[in-house]
Amino acid sequence: MAAEAERPWLVLLRAGGSPPPDHEVLECREDGSFTMWRTIGRASQPSSPVGSFAGGISGDEWSQLQSAVAACASAGAVDQPPEVDASIETVEVGGITSRWGDWAKPPPPWDALAGHLRRLLGELTIHPRAAISLRMDDGSPALVHLGEEVLELDLSETKVRAVRWDGPVAVENHEVPLDSGGRLAAAAGWELPLRWEHPWPSSAVVTCHVEGIGALDGTDWRSCAVDQPAADR
Repeated sequence: MAAEAERPWLVLLRAGGSPPPDHEVLECREDGSFTMWRTIGRASQPSSPVGSFAGGISGDEWSQLQSAVAACASAGAVDQPPEVDASIETVEVGGITSRWGDWAKPPPPWDALAGHLRRLLGELTIHPRAAISLRMDDGSPALVHLGEEVLELDLSETKVRAVRWDGPVAVENHEVPLDSGGRLAAAAGWELPLRWEHPWPSSAVVTCHVEGIGALDGTDWRSCAVDQPAADR
């Protein structure tokens, strides 16, 4: 009975897709509490921190989510083939498992639930437990720890990229060396300034992207990525 009580009321798993692959997991319980793991910051818009998150959902957001879940629990399952290179969103609720491609629109009533869950993937990152964010101070990037718990990191495969934009189109990439790598335990207050350089003039629109951040989700190492939010361009 104890194991049954621990079973999540609602689960979203977004996995796969073109590299670096998604591995985004949101588990909600009937009391409104949630746990979440985020791997790819741009899997939500705007791009968000990555790592471990936990907290509670309340108010209108919780009421709307409950209504959407109730509608889906009485509907049939959906299995919608994803587009090529798309990650797959799997939603489990009320003993029903449905699947579709990321950002695809499933049929009603699953479309409303998909919309809620996609929004929560970003919004719930305001509750970090052990997470990493990309901070830009006066144009200088740094990886920053968020939350009160330690996050195990492996920076041996980490890459920093500068991307130049022409309107909404990314037109050039420039890789910036990472000065330090290897494994470490990132705790509250940890930050790592990143070397930042590129060959373009100061008038160019350039953003910072950090990929290949190894992070331990409790059992497995995940290759994470964080991006400079569009508002910081």
